[in-house]
Amino acid sequence: MCPSSDTLFFVRILALIGGLSIFEAMINLLFIHFQSPLHLWGLFLVLIPILIHLFSFRNFKKVVISDVTLLKDIKNSGVARKNLKELLVLVFRALAIAFLVIAFSEPVAKVNGNDKGVGSLVQIHIDNSNSMGFHGNQDELLRRAKSVAESIVNLYGVNDRFQIQSNDFNSSTEMSWQKKKAKNKLAEIGLSPTVRSLESVLARMNEFHIADKNLAVKRYVVSDFDYSIDTVSLVEENESITFVSIRAKRESNIYVDSVWFSSNERKIQGFDTLHFAIVNTSEKDLNSFSVNMTVNGNAQFVTVDLLANARTTGEFVYKVPTGSQIEGLVSIESAALPFDNEMYFAYVIPEKIKMLVVSSNTQFIGVVDNLFASDSNIVYTVVSDKQIDYQMVKDYDLFLLGELDYISTSLKSWLIEIYGIEGKKIIIVPSASIDINSYNALNVDLDGFVFSPIDTTVIELSVVDQNNVFFDQVFKVQKTQSNIKVKMPLLKKHYDIAHSKGTVVLSKSNQKAYLSRSEKMTLFSSAVTDEGSDFSKHPLVVPVFIKLVYSSVSSSELYATYGLDKQVRKGVGEHEYLEIKSPDSIIFSSQVIAEGGALLLDENFKTAGLYEVLVEDSLVEYVAINQSRKESSADESMFEALRSVAARTSSITLLEDVGIENTQIHEDLTGKTYWKLFLILSGVCLVVEMLVLRGILRRTKLAVKSPVRI
Repeated sequence: MCPSSDTLFFVRILALIGGLSIFEAMINLLFIHFQSPLHLWGLFLVLIPILIHLFSFRNFKKVVISDVTLLKDIKNSGVARKNLKELLVLVFRALAIAFLVIAFSEPVAKVNGNDKGVGSLVQIHIDNSNSMGFHGNQDELLRRAKSVAESIVNLYGVNDRFQIQSNDFNSSTEMSWQKKKAKNKLAEIGLSPTVRSLESVLARMNEFHIADKNLAVKRYVVSDFDYSIDTVSLVEENESITFVSIRAKRESNIYVDSVWFSSNERKIQGFDTLHFAIVNTSEKDLNSFSVNMTVNGNAQFVTVDLLANARTTGEFVYKVPTGSQIEGLVSIESAALPFDNEMYFAYVIPEKIKMLVVSSNTQFIGVVDNLFASDSNIVYTVVSDKQIDYQMVKDYDLFLLGELDYISTSLKSWLIEIYGIEGKKIIIVPSASIDINSYNALNVDLDGFVFSPIDTTVIELSVVDQNNVFFDQVFKVQKTQSNIKVKMPLLKKHYDIAHSKGTVVLSKSNQKAYLSRSEKMTLFSSAVTDEGSDFSKHPLVVPVFIKLVYSSVSSSELYATYGLDKQVRKGVGEHEYLEIKSPDSIIFSSQVIAEGGALLLDENFKTAGLYEVLVEDSLVEYVAINQSRKESSADESMFEALRSVAARTSSITLLEDVGIENTQIHEDLTGKTYWKLFLILSGVCLVVEMLVLRGILRRTKLAVKSPVRI
């Protein structure tokens, strides 16, 4: 930067002379900077031809002449020409040596109007997300990015400091390093599943500026820029920044986008259906593309037809394995970006469904015994509303309130606690003579339902809607005559229910809800025993109650993407720390967040795969971790936005598709190089020197008129 006063001017001269050499100080005052300033000591070689010229040790031969009278009359014009030739040889020889030394000192011009290499804080961000890995058979982009970053480091001097940053945002980012240590930090950077927005990268750089106003901040971001860019905030950046684009020739990518179940309800036996989505970013359709799935070691595959530039869904129907821990993998084969070829998933199902029946109605208890006593998958306990305690909340998953007349205050508090626990569900079957106020007192805290006063008008239930998702795979589909009336249960005493969060499963013939169901609660609008209806004696009672109980088994998220909180299901909420076994068999401790028993994902969860959650060395469950798909689809519009901003913003420089050997990046990062120019000048000087020595130059008209003294 040009000095603003004479004082600063002389201070700079002294600093340059003391730090490098007097020769660099002299020439640096002009317009260039040297990457190898120590080579300037070679300028002392210029003294060699000067010394030879000044101290010529030629031996003269003495010639005896009898008479010098005639010699005195000779006008000696050749001596002047000879002296001129010797002077020219000296000058060009010295220039040739000087230019050669300067060329080897690697002279460069200013960068962005500043003298680079003197008192700078150089911030370099390396994008090490998965998109910077291998693209098919092409070279790894991260290796190229690190080479470019190292070249940037090499261009600065010993007085500069460096901050090396990657997507991991670790603590070393806060520190500044000298040149050698900065190179070591670059070498340590490896691929990471973490994806950062450009805004967060720049915010991180601004956050960790060194509080030294004497250091000029130079910022570089080396990336493929395959992410969304907020161009508005980018334009508002006050400091200059250089973006270096390291991009691969994009091959068409095919990747597993997601896997899911159609509902949270899990089956503990029989068959279940897992859905998946595959994205094809190529320009052509792919027929009979193979998709593989493994569940608890059992493998199967299906083929799907993938449309060009489209997301295609499919499904696997698989037999539910025995045991409570279910883990699996959906995978494909695609060479473009290997990191998104696999999608892990895991969930827990109980070995037995634990149900607590709260009822004092012997007929209702008999109905429950008839339905579930012989079912080995269901364990239930019957208690009265006077026998409940809070320990039961922990021990059971499903709570069935069977025809209670009154909801006591203690029972209300108990139900509210159950309602707030993830995975636990409540079924309420009212009696034929309920205390409406006690039931409706739960309105605010439990799902927002309201029972109306009792209606004693006998009414029939409507025919079952077999297309309702609740009855999926319950009834066998068969053709029936439309004029045949299906006999449905009759309701003698019933209520109208308003259930704000519920969905109607069964309705009365007046189109009002009989069975309403939400994620947490199920409500009947009448008793199922004889006093309220004949529902308990109708064949429909079996599939309805069996479905209600079995569908109480639910799963939380099948997988988590690294960087998000993953909720750990049953059995871990009361632990402050858990032991986790990674896919690489590395055991580490992880913190459990008190609210909801969520497992805090830290940098130990970087690797995609299945992590085992251990309590006292016993497997509690699997946690499936997958890597972000944000970079799986190349969106050129993102990069075009950055290019547009750089074109109209003077503080932003964009270098596109460059490598370490590329002339453009070398000149833009180092300044314009002049070593070739000085090498050519040295060669020209040598050629001119040879021409002078051979006497090819035109004869000079200079003459020395004074006679030679003898």
